[in-house]
Amino acid sequence: MTSAEETEPWETAKEIEARLSPPESDPEGVFGGGAVVECVARCGVLVMPEEIVVGLNLTRDVARRSESDDVRRREGSESLEFSPVAAKLLREYLTECAEIVSAVVACAYRGQDGKMRTGKFLRGFPPEAAAKASAWRKENLPASYLAVDAEELEAKREAIARKKREHAEKKKRAERDAGANLDRAGGAKANARGA
Repeated sequence: MTSAEETEPWETAKEIEARLSPPESDPEGVFGGGAVVECVARCGVLVMPEEIVVGLNLTRDVARRSESDDVRRREGSESLEFSPVAAKLLREYLTECAEIVSAVVACAYRGQDGKMRTGKFLRGFPPEAAAKASAWRKENLPASYLAVDAEELEAKREAIARKKREHAEKKKRAERDAGANLDRAGGAKANARGA
C-alpha cells in the first residue's frame, strides 16, 4: 500500500455507490443505499442458473459483519467500511461489469425492518455478462480472494451432504416409528380377537 492509499479515507457501501452510475431501471430505489456494493463484496454470490461466481469475496460473512483487512465496521455503526484499495476495486468492477448492478437491483427485496436486502443468487443475468464478470474477477482479484471460491464451494457441498444425511436419518426414524406403530396395532387386534 502506498502512503497516498494509507491517508485516503475508508468508504461505506453507500459512499461507493454514490460515485457509480445508476442502473437504467430501479423502481424500488435500491441503488444508492449500499445494498449493491454489500452484495457484490460478499462471498458466494452466484449468477443463476449457471452458478458463475460474481462476488468479490471481500468479506466472508456480511450477516455477522465479520471484518478483514479490507472491510471493517464503521465506529459506532453497523455500516461496513471498505479500505481505499477495496473501494477502488468495487468501483472498477461495478463500472466495468455494470450488468451486475442491474441484476442486484432486480433481485433485491425489502426486509421486515424496511431495509433493502439482497440474496446470493442473481437471476436474469445475460450469459455473456456473467462470463465478462468472471473474466474480470480472474484478471483483477488477488489469488487469496479467488481461493475463497473453492472454500465456499466445499462448504456448500459439505452442507448439502449433511442435509442429505439428516434427511436420510429422519426418514429411517419415521419408517421405524411407522413399523412400531403397525406392530402395536397388530398386537392390539390380535389381543382383541383372542378375548
